Amino acid sequence: MTTMLSAAPTAAEMADRYRKINGLYSTEATADDKIVLRVGAVTGIRILQSLADPVRAELARQSLRTPTITYPRTRAVMFLVNATPGENGWDNTFFRYSVARTKDGATIALPGPGDTVRTWLDAPQDHWRVDFDTLAHITNEAASTRCGG
Repeated sequence: MTTMLSAAPTAAEMADRYRKINGLYSTEATADDKIVLRVGAVTGIRILQSLADPVRAELARQSLRTPTITYPRTRAVMFLVNATPGENGWDNTFFRYSVARTKDGATIALPGPGDTVRTWLDAPQDHWRVDFDTLAHITNEAASTRCGG
């Protein structure tokens, strides 16, 4: 009897899956086997873990899901969201809470094979992501409540 072991997916295979199954169309594998998403239709909001926890709790309360990456070394979380034309929910006071958004054309490194820097906290499911303005509003509410801002 022969046992078949499936090899772990390569960065190229994972990037292909992110494009085809998860709708992260601007995802590519780099020459050094990293996976990056070029910001455009999908963007990211990076939040420190202490604020990300109540944001994730509110997303769950509203039965909303969005792909979320954790960076354990820096205690930060990146929420991947649908970019909204005009992004009305962005408020420069977010900088006070160490919240950053990625700009068009920037890249976001996605978890890949053997990645020790980042992992999925909430992996992408199909094409589902919340809109930028929705996450910005939830983040603003959480920051205001938590920090009295």
